[in-house]
Amino acid sequence: QGVHIDAQALATALGVPVTGAAARSKQGVAEALRGALSLVDGPAPTPAPAVPTPAPAGTPFAPTVLQTGSFESDTGTGLNIRAVWSATAINENQVEITVSVLCLHQTLQTGYYNPLNIMVDEQYFTMDAKRIDSKSYELQETEIGSHTFTIDLAQGSSKTFWVAVEWEYGGTYSGVKLDSVKCGQNITLSR
Repeated sequence: QGVHIDAQALATALGVPVTGAAARSKQGVAEALRGALSLVDGPAPTPAPAVPTPAPAGTPFAPTVLQTGSFESDTGTGLNIRAVWSATAINENQVEITVSVLCLHQTLQTGYYNPLNIMVDEQYFTMDAKRIDSKSYELQETEIGSHTFTIDLAQGSSKTFWVAVEWEYGGTYSGVKLDSVKCGQNITLSR
């Protein structure tokens, strides 16, 4: 069984004009309805062009390395330290300064307590330096410690500050007594 639909009543209900010869036959009414429905369905609409979505407020700040460098001591012996530093902008108003300290040596054996002092822009950090036990005629570079400091430096500004390192060696190297090995440098950062 099918459902009987009066095509003329449907055309009238949909507001499809069916006049003349088409109104006198079921086929004519059906053709008029098909034409009206194809106008309703019509071709697929053209998609609207994509509108770029603006970045949401509060997009995270992408850390940016501003500058790197190094400086080292000169004890007049084969035992020195090198400070390797990097400055990274972490937000609109602050910069992280990471200082890694390398000991430059040949054969060397250090004690268990040799403090390492690092200063950046009036901030001071003390730690136990890594112990070294090395037998070598070749020059070695051994990291003995590192620390990261945060300083204030707003975008569009610059600042000069002192970075210094002191390793309390407290021993003799190549016949030279070295209580401590030190180095320092002024650094200017701009952003």
